[in-house]
Amino acid sequence: MKPPKHKAGFTLIEMLVVMAIIGLLSFLALPAIKNITKSDAMGAANRQLLDDIAYARRAAIRNRTTVYMVFLPHNYHALAGSFTGADLDQATDLLALQYHGYRMFAWRRVGEQPGQSSPTYLTDWRALPEGVFIPQWKYTTGYGSVSNFAIAMLPFPDAGSAQQMALPYIAFDYLGQLTRFDPQGRPLQVKVDEIIPLARGALLVPTDDATKKPLWQAPEVVENPPDNSKNNFNHIRVDWLTGRAKVERPEIP
Repeated sequence: MKPPKHKAGFTLIEMLVVMAIIGLLSFLALPAIKNITKSDAMGAANRQLLDDIAYARRAAIRNRTTVYMVFLPHNYHALAGSFTGADLDQATDLLALQYHGYRMFAWRRVGEQPGQSSPTYLTDWRALPEGVFIPQWKYTTGYGSVSNFAIAMLPFPDAGSAQQMALPYIAFDYLGQLTRFDPQGRPLQVKVDEIIPLARGALLVPTDDATKKPLWQAPEVVENPPDNSKNNFNHIRVDWLTGRAKVERPEIP
């Protein structure tokens, strides 16, 4: 009776060839995986902003008041001298949210009569997903047809703070429409959509080596690819009349 034949296994050379092929395929796939991750971050940022803008609009209608979506000013890192005590501690923590953080604010609460004022922040600070932020030019000069943020003097860093700070904002009135205010706080007629551009890249916030707390220094803002907020835009457009938001991207021919 003949002994059973055994199939030969892989030789060492064959195993090395297979491993080399797997390594090459992994290397070639890495850029695609990174692009998928970036796309997921931008998609998550879009969904988050659409949801939070809808919340601000509904809160304005429900409470029959003006609701602000406020952001940190572009020069926030240079304002350390504006704060003392507990306000300074809170303001320091917010340095990590420059260019990608926001919060909802209202001057009046539910049931208050016109003329009464109990300023309140309706939400905690929220941050956009890592790798996505609002480009610097939205806070300063605007770009093309996209205007810069309006500015309002609001209590900061908390609703009970005695001081006020000039904060970038978008706002909804009791009808759920976009609204703005002049320097004296009088409402202005707004018949222009609000556009919030988003950029891909990195925000590098200087931190203290020992405490790991943010430092009062300018963050490094890097768009990657460069100028993608202009050349390959991703916009959140808020309709001035309805207050509803949608995502806009370049059309593919």
